Amino acid sequence: MLRAFAVAVVLAAISRTCAAASPPAPATQIRPQGETKISASFGKVALEANLLTHQVGIGSPSAPAIRRTSNCTYSHDPCMLVDSLEISVNGRQIAVPRSAFGDLSDLWTVAFHKTGSHRFTFVMIGGDASEAYKATLTFDGKRVLQRSIIDSEAGAVAERTVYFDLSHYFQ
Repeated sequence: MLRAFAVAVVLAAISRTCAAASPPAPATQIRPQGETKISASFGKVALEANLLTHQVGIGSPSAPAIRRTSNCTYSHDPCMLVDSLEISVNGRQIAVPRSAFGDLSDLWTVAFHKTGSHRFTFVMIGGDASEAYKATLTFDGKRVLQRSIIDSEAGAVAERTVYFDLSHYFQ
């Protein structure tokens, strides 16, 4: 009897977890130069992002090595750098710190995911081979809460930044 109850509790927890997370929106390929607009909706929540990028020539693999002076992953030429990222929830722009995207480069695709009640992630896939990564920005209806960089070869978090709400200091 106790075993059946424990199994029921575990199954209830799993079903709640699965219900909270929705399937991701389809991935969008990034324009190497200019603006890429991404949108998705999860129930009554509409998400939008505008990503601005530009290209930088870094030379060919057969050319003599050059000094690294940008955030390029040097996985292909030209390199693509991220200039700005704006995210909106139901038409209201949220706070996105520059440190959440300013060092990202060579993005390939992006997608929105719903991760829980009023929580979402903006997933950016970039780099190539040993420089491949997945950057995830976790956010709610007001601001970015956290950024994680996952090393694609290791499949593990390489760095994590937590953003605290400091708005009450400025009221």
